[in-house]
Amino acid sequence: MSSENVTIDELAAGLDQFGYDFDPYGYMDEVSSREEGFAQIKGELLKGNLSGYRDYLQEAVEEEGEFALEAADLLDLMDRYEKQGKLSVQQKLFILDRIDEISKNKPTPEKGKLISSKEDVR
Repeated sequence: MSSENVTIDELAAGLDQFGYDFDPYGYMDEVSSREEGFAQIKGELLKGNLSGYRDYLQEAVEEEGEFALEAADLLDLMDRYEKQGKLSVQQKLFILDRIDEISKNKPTPEKGKLISSKEDVR
């Protein structure tokens, strides 16, 4: 797998195709169409619910059948998808320091002095 960013559509499509190929009867018991399956998976990914998919793929890897390699590739894709949105501890601390610095330097209006609205300025 490459180190490119992974889109949610790419991951959802991969998971959807894997589910359909791995267990087509179970897949069709869960959803009435491929479009519905894709939308359902994408919705779960948007909510951050990846653990069920991760467990499902891990079981396929452990079975060491014909789908093990594809499941391992999807686990890698899922790892890259999760990591691309995370900040390191150093990045978080830098952002918090900048917020603190900006809030300390923010000018405050003088007491009793009203700030005019846009309508008043016109």
